[in-house]
Amino acid sequence: MFVPKNSRTDLRLVLCLSLLASLPFANAPGNGFTFDDHLFVESNPAVSAKGFPYRAFLEAFEPGHLYRPLTVLSYWIQRRWLPGAAAFHSVNVALHVVVSCLVFLLARRRLSRPAAFAAAALFAVHPVHTEAVTSVVGRAESLAAGGVLATLLCVGRSLESPNPRFWSLAASFFFACALLSKEHAFVALLLAPAFFLPARKPAEWRRLVATLLPSVAVGCLYLAWRWALLGSLGLPEPPDFLDNPAAYSPPAWRIATAAVVLSDYVRLFLWPLRLSADYSFPQVPPVRALSDPRLLAAVLLFASSGLLALATRNRLPEIGRGVALAGLSFALTANVFFPIGTIEAERLLYLPSVFLCLALGSAVAAAAHGHPRPTAALFCAACALLACRTWMRNADWKSDLTLFRATVATSPRSAKAHHNLAVVYADLGDPVRATAHFERAWRLHPSYAEAAFGVGRMYEIRGFLSTALGWYERAARIDPSLWKAHLNRGVLHYNRGAYREAEAAFREGLALVPRDARLLTGLGLSRLALGDREGAIRLLELAVRSDPVLPEARQGLELALEARSQDSRRRVGS
Repeated sequence: MFVPKNSRTDLRLVLCLSLLASLPFANAPGNGFTFDDHLFVESNPAVSAKGFPYRAFLEAFEPGHLYRPLTVLSYWIQRRWLPGAAAFHSVNVALHVVVSCLVFLLARRRLSRPAAFAAAALFAVHPVHTEAVTSVVGRAESLAAGGVLATLLCVGRSLESPNPRFWSLAASFFFACALLSKEHAFVALLLAPAFFLPARKPAEWRRLVATLLPSVAVGCLYLAWRWALLGSLGLPEPPDFLDNPAAYSPPAWRIATAAVVLSDYVRLFLWPLRLSADYSFPQVPPVRALSDPRLLAAVLLFASSGLLALATRNRLPEIGRGVALAGLSFALTANVFFPIGTIEAERLLYLPSVFLCLALGSAVAAAAHGHPRPTAALFCAACALLACRTWMRNADWKSDLTLFRATVATSPRSAKAHHNLAVVYADLGDPVRATAHFERAWRLHPSYAEAAFGVGRMYEIRGFLSTALGWYERAARIDPSLWKAHLNRGVLHYNRGAYREAEAAFREGLALVPRDARLLTGLGLSRLALGDREGAIRLLELAVRSDPVLPEARQGLELALEARSQDSRRRVGS
């Protein structure tokens, strides 16, 4: 319904784009669930709910305080009718095909047919989109981007239609869908005026305002609903330091870091040879000084982009407009106005790349006017290379092992990347490799308590108990709230007969999680070993009530009861 008049050729190009967008991702359905897919899809209680997932609309999903009910609803529907990793990946690819076609239809409103097709083709095959398409949790990006593009298309139809009210309401509907897919879709309210207003008459400004009023109302209702449900419009508390160290910087340095990250997004778009699923600290350290070469390079890049837009404003105005629209698309995800949950992520480039592709498509079409055959040949070669890179990148998402191996190779200074690979090796029964990567994660970020704990756990599995105990104590010093470090310290102390030290460790853990059955069991057995039969029985009875199926708790209680019974028999005999 969005296809412009005289659009048979456009329709054929849309069909061609559908094939072009699906081919580079044809190997994606062979992948399994990876990384955040396990948490947000496989283990999400709203997704596995037997009835309608009301809780997805009534509460945020932790961790991350995420409110994306429409994305969760799509998972819920698919789990009921099309389960399995292959089907989930196939739906993601289909959504990317739809978004690629929407890119073409939107581009046709500002560009010639060849330029619009070039822009959409670049978007369809670009490898920077693999995280958004090949990762199942990336579906939020394609749903939100599709909703934003559909909103803009409806706004355009409203501005030229004799029945503007219908298209205005349609725009507000798609805007609501986009917001409920991912919150950054709010930028549609900024993109619409920037996309449609230039060189328009005052009467057309007024018509655009009238067209957008229902969408503005939807945005206000969304904000009120989010505030009522979550108690905040953004993150209720700062993100983890490793995920976004810029959030812990003063505003000026956070904005400087955002400039560096935005310049890196440009690099990823123009030269997507080295892609990564993780850019957490210290892979991307925050800017701390004006002399930081990354900041200087970013300033030079933005200054050059501004000069280019200025130089081409008359002959190729869509280049500058596309770059500006891409910048607006980052308004809510660039860590400029407020910090978000991550310092950098390729999935965040999915929507902004639409407008970067529009700028490139305009440039390609302009070059083709003077040199059509060489330009066409170079463009086809570039698309083929990008598609091949996409195909190769998809293979990284085959499993957790392949993904984190690739991530460590491309982000060797990411502490979380090494930690995640270590967890995978530990699950695969390879404690030696797991130890190496846990230690690497800790050395990259010595305040990483989970990494220190992981080192201790691997040394314990390998039988180096004294070394393991030292690492557990280090983890507890780094983060006294890491209760499992106290638990494992207590167990090792208990096994070596240091019952007083074991008792102290278990009590420190119970101060954090008072009803944990394992800590209660450890403390009860420690008290039993120290001769406190009655105290041990009370603790072990509480452990059994907390977790009736924990065998150590039941066995410990039986042991304590037997010890008390023996004491009674000895007293009677004496």
